[in-house]
Amino acid sequence: MIRIFFLILALLSFGPHCYVSASSGDDTARIEAELKQIEETRRQAIKNGDEKILDQIYADDFTAIAGSGQIVNKQQLMAVFKRNDPAITFTTDEIHVRVFGSTALFTGRLVGRNDKGETTTASRFTHVFVQRDGRWQCVAGQSTPLAQVRTQ
Repeated sequence: MIRIFFLILALLSFGPHCYVSASSGDDTARIEAELKQIEETRRQAIKNGDEKILDQIYADDFTAIAGSGQIVNKQQLMAVFKRNDPAITFTTDEIHVRVFGSTALFTGRLVGRNDKGETTTASRFTHVFVQRDGRWQCVAGQSTPLAQVRTQ
């Protein structure tokens, strides 16, 4: 059960170092800054249990596929957030963002470590954001667990 928790949580995490493509000039910088701010807001909302902000970030029609193959909707995801384990710290890297008009595709790697610094979970993820009514919302996600978890 705890493994499913971490895999579902992986569906939501993308890092602050994003690379934006398929857009140009000022639009690219503006979109990148906007998406970075959403990520920071999302991270703080998860940490603080702020359901109102998370509700705004995730679309009502959000759907994800966990590493186990389980389909997860927004309601199930919010239940996972309520069980957040503060002893696990998540970091992301290898982040790439591609922007196609009003759609953004995120890919990256998520690593969870316990308070001893031991890796407890690692996965790769994809998130899809769509701009609706002038703001970005997460509409889909997918997570794939990494076969070998290394501690550092």
